[in-house]
Amino acid sequence: MSDITLSIIIPCYNVESYIKECLDSVFIQLDVKTEVIIVNDGSTDCTKNIIKSLCAGKKNIKVINQLNAGLSGARNAGLKIAQGEYIAFLDGDDVLFPEYINEVSNAILEFRPTLLNKSNFC
Repeated sequence: MSDITLSIIIPCYNVESYIKECLDSVFIQLDVKTEVIIVNDGSTDCTKNIIKSLCAGKKNIKVINQLNAGLSGARNAGLKIAQGEYIAFLDGDDVLFPEYINEVSNAILEFRPTLLNKSNFC
């Protein structure tokens, strides 16, 4: 069994103006039991290069570059490789609410829910 508790899947398509802020909001909270899966869904702008530079040298980060398959296709690509017991989705043009990962992790530890819906994002 994996030691990863939470997989955050971030589908991206042409979000060069937003992806840095999105990833920064995740990376500042990242812990060893959380993985981030970024799916570049065939972006035609600089999204792919920005992701590559921001993720260089970081642990628990996986990047998928694929031909455009739409939002559901990108999320499903992330799900296929996710190792977390729980899954969270974050769109590439959104940011995580501060303390999101900590609050979700605490809820998981305390309640062991089969479904957890926490939608605090900015």
